[in-house]
Amino acid sequence: MTCFWKGILNLLDAGEINRVLGTHFKDKPSAKRFVKALKGKNVPINTIKHNGITLTKIDSDDCYNRIKSINPKNIGNGYLCSGCEPIFFLISYLFEYNIKHVYCGSIILYTNSNSKGELVFGSNQSHFYSIERIINPSNSAILQNP
Repeated sequence: MTCFWKGILNLLDAGEINRVLGTHFKDKPSAKRFVKALKGKNVPINTIKHNGITLTKIDSDDCYNRIKSINPKNIGNGYLCSGCEPIFFLISYLFEYNIKHVYCGSIILYTNSNSKGELVFGSNQSHFYSIERIINPSNSAILQNP
């Protein structure tokens, strides 16, 4: 089950993935290829706020180590998304989006001060899905003309 990764890929286009991750995918990559490329850009992050709060160094290091431990070969076995999700910190940082995660009616926010828009996801105890990508009007031309 790769609904977590498919949900993320649903809101990103191949050109954007290539620019940010330094890849050369002709189309959207498979979940495994995306995870492998994303892991290659993993860094400790302390500039993204989680529900308005900046991560401590310990929390930032924990997120970095969690992403480092992900095995792309095992992503088909499911992914347990947390309320303080390391992947969302990394995607918010690298792709410059705010992320809104609606979990069973509760809203969890990941805020990037350089945001070009927002990625909105939803989930419950057993399924993760994309909702929408909202681009700030001042950035729409940039995304349409890579």
